[in-house]
Amino acid sequence: MDASQFPTSSSFNVNRRAFLEGLSIGAIATTGLASTGALTSGNEVHAAENQPPSNADVTATSPTRILVGAPVLQCPATDGMSVVWQVSGNATGWVEYGTTKELGQIVRPGGYGLNSMDSPVLSARLEGLPEAATIFYRVAAAPIDFQNAYKVVRGETEYSEIYEFRLPDPDAKSFRWCVINDTHEVDQTLSATLDKVDELQAELMVWNGDIFNDIRSEKQLVNQTLQPAGRAYATTRPVMFVSGNHDVRGVLARRLEECMLSRPESSPLGRCFALRCGPVALIGLDTGEDKPDSHPVYAGLAQFEPYREAQGAWLAKVLTQPEIAGAPYLVVHCHIPLFGNRRKDAVEGQIEFARFCEQGQKFWLPHLEKAKAQLVISGHTHKHRFMPAENGQVMAQLIGGSPNLALATVILGEATSERLQVTALQMDGQTLGTWTFQPRNPA
Repeated sequence: MDASQFPTSSSFNVNRRAFLEGLSIGAIATTGLASTGALTSGNEVHAAENQPPSNADVTATSPTRILVGAPVLQCPATDGMSVVWQVSGNATGWVEYGTTKELGQIVRPGGYGLNSMDSPVLSARLEGLPEAATIFYRVAAAPIDFQNAYKVVRGETEYSEIYEFRLPDPDAKSFRWCVINDTHEVDQTLSATLDKVDELQAELMVWNGDIFNDIRSEKQLVNQTLQPAGRAYATTRPVMFVSGNHDVRGVLARRLEECMLSRPESSPLGRCFALRCGPVALIGLDTGEDKPDSHPVYAGLAQFEPYREAQGAWLAKVLTQPEIAGAPYLVVHCHIPLFGNRRKDAVEGQIEFARFCEQGQKFWLPHLEKAKAQLVISGHTHKHRFMPAENGQVMAQLIGGSPNLALATVILGEATSERLQVTALQMDGQTLGTWTFQPRNPA
C-alpha cells in the first residue's frame, strides 16, 4: 500500500514497488565522528572546571543554544550505556552521572590526549556501572570557536535536565520491549508508533530498520535518529538500532554510525547485538542490502555478502555465551525476513534478496536452529505477517507493518519465566495477533 499520502521529512514516495526496484547511490562521504574512546573519572565534578576562561579576550559568541533536543540512550549493557546528543555548532561535551541525582561522576569522550570537539553530534560511553542499577545523568556542551592553534575561544557551558535509566538485568523476573520498523521518515507514523511505545511502558525499543529512505544530508541524518518527528524518545528507555537496506543508501550512508552507534563489544560487527534482558536473549543481525553486491546500482561499492558470512561466525560464538545460552527465550531481530516466498516467475536458483535474506538462511539459521531460537522479528515487506514454525521452517517469523499509518505496527514482547507473549498492534488500538512461546530450556 502506498504511503505517499502522508507528509514525510523528505517528501519521498514510499511505494514498495519503487523500493524493490532500487534507488541510485551517489558519491559517498567518508568523514565520521572520531571520538571512539572515553576518559572516565570517579571523582566529584567540580563546577569550576566547567566554567569558561575568565579572560575577557576569550569570550565566545555562541548560538542561542548549543544543546539541541534531548539525549538518546543506545547500546545498553549490564554495566554500560552509550549517550548521544546533538549540538548546534562546534562544541565539546561530557556526561555527568551517578546513582543519585547529585551525580558526582563524569565521562569526557575523546582519545589520544584530546577531548572530543565536534558538530553536530557528540557521544560518550558510560562503563563500569553497578549492575541492575538506576543511573541518573545529564549531558553538557560548550561551544568552541577554534580560530587558530593559539586562539581557541570557549563559550558558556549548557546542561540538559537530569534523566534516569535502569540497566538491563539478566536476573530480572520479567522484561518488556517493543519493536517498530519501516518508518521511512513519515512523521505521522513516527509520532503514533513512539506514542504507542510510551503507552506500553516498554523497557527497551528495537528500531528494526529502514529509518530512512536514503541518507542525503547531515541534517536529515541527525534529525531522524536523534529527534524523529521532532521529539525526544530515548532519554530513559534505550533504543537498539537494526540497520535496514534503505539505511545503507545515499551519499552520507557511511556516516550512519555517528548517530547509530556501534556496540563496542561487537566491533567490527558493531551493528549486531546480543543482550540478555531478564528471561529473554535479544539478538540483532544486519541483513544489509536487498540486491546482490554485483548489482550495477551499487557501482561496485557493496560488500554485504562477506559481511553476512562474518556475522554467521560471530553469531556462532555469542550463542554459546552463558548469559545467552541460558536464557529461556531467544528472539532474533533483522530487517529483511529470513523466510519468504519466491516470485512465481523467479529463475531456479536465483537469489531473492528483495523478498527474504537467503544468505541469512545459509549462514545464520544453522546456529539459530542449534540454539533453539523461537522467533525472528523482521520488517521490509511493509505488510504484517506471522509465519509459524512448520513445514521445515525452524522458528516462527513475525513481520511488522508499513510506513503507512493505517498499516503501521508496534510489536510488544513480554517475557516471564513461564512464557513469552508477543503481540502485534495497530495504531488504532486493534490487535493483529498474540502468540505465546514456551521456554526453550525448561527447568
